[in-house]
Amino acid sequence: MDRRLSLDGLRAVAVLVVVSYHAAGRFFPGGWSGVDVFFVLSGFLITTVLRREIEKNGRISFARFYARRALRLAPALAFLFLFEAVRSIFASNASEVLEATLVTAGYFMNWSRSFQLFPQDILGHTWSLSAEEQFYLIWPFAFAFVFRTGAVKWALTAAAAVAAWRTALAFAGTGTNRIYNGFDTHCDGLLVGCALGFLGAEACREKIGGWGRLGPQLLRPSPPIALLAAIVLLIPYGAAMNAYGLTLAAGCSGWLLIVAHGRNWLSRLLSLSPFVYTGRISYGWYLWHYPMLSLAHEIRVGGWRQHLFTVAVIAGSYAVAALSYAYVERPFLMRRGQFEAKPEAGAFADAPILQTAAA
Repeated sequence: MDRRLSLDGLRAVAVLVVVSYHAAGRFFPGGWSGVDVFFVLSGFLITTVLRREIEKNGRISFARFYARRALRLAPALAFLFLFEAVRSIFASNASEVLEATLVTAGYFMNWSRSFQLFPQDILGHTWSLSAEEQFYLIWPFAFAFVFRTGAVKWALTAAAAVAAWRTALAFAGTGTNRIYNGFDTHCDGLLVGCALGFLGAEACREKIGGWGRLGPQLLRPSPPIALLAAIVLLIPYGAAMNAYGLTLAAGCSGWLLIVAHGRNWLSRLLSLSPFVYTGRISYGWYLWHYPMLSLAHEIRVGGWRQHLFTVAVIAGSYAVAALSYAYVERPFLMRRGQFEAKPEAGAFADAPILQTAAA
């Protein structure tokens, strides 16, 4: 699909929020919300790709879809696994390192964290990769069904059901780890992105712009940015996050995505080279920053030097991500073109069903 630079920039915002949370959580207690920005973007982009494939061919090639996902995700993760395998040779907790690696490789870390099943070592952050992989396993098949039966209503109804289920569990006293990590309690951001992918961001902008005097105000960058800042600075990991924070984060992320599609200062800012590049290496930076920070926390230098050391570790993880993108990820990304959907004979035989997508 056509690449929109501002969405790469939005990825950069998401990963910067997450890295800030892991590096200095006391200053950014709601930095967990960066993951929800990633979720909404994933739901939006994957749904857009699938929708365009149906528009071209009238069907989805599941083999091509999973081949593209594997080329995008597997190389960088395998690089991290190689590091973990080497580290296990010298680690005192070698069995835990290898066990956590296997849990991550099986995309089970979110459920392991939910119910405290297996060691997570320095790979606990891969819970979000597990949630996204579970989404990839389910969504293409569900998409083929809901595309013909009122897709937007299905996605939004499912998102509302997830939020209601999460709220019910929160008020019943369910633990934060269970709610935050469980796919069933934290996939509404993905579903919000799916709804936007069905509708199209530009179509959403047109509809919102027609809401009288309020519409144009909602399309300004300042309100969603202020809301995201409030979440990052004011809603810590815990009860408030469970009760309403995750819902706010999903809604705010969808709002930002719509605004970022407009011609405004936010779109121009996010399209600047530093944001775009950071967005493109954000997957690798997400993978590497947490393990490096976790290992660095075992080294105490004391006083103000500790802060400088943390900054140096973050910069180091950024450098590793850049190397990963250039020499591990990009060679595989360049091969994804052979798995892109191509128009086939009779591709528009099912054209009438396209009219029901936004029903």
